[in-house]
Amino acid sequence: MVIYCDPLFRMIYSYTRKQALEDGNLIDVTEQAKGTGFKVPVAVSLNLYERYIL
Repeated sequence: MVIYCDPLFRMIYSYTRKQALEDGNLIDVTEQAKGTGFKVPVAVSLNLYERYIL
């Protein structure tokens, strides 16, 4: 994958959705979201999940 970077800015760290899901910082709620009409993958923060979804 090629990522365009402005020469004035340099990426020093990248944290992917996959990493956040594996670490438990994001919770995949895609199946629940499909029931409400979402057609794309949906993830929410652990904080939101524990306070409002559980």
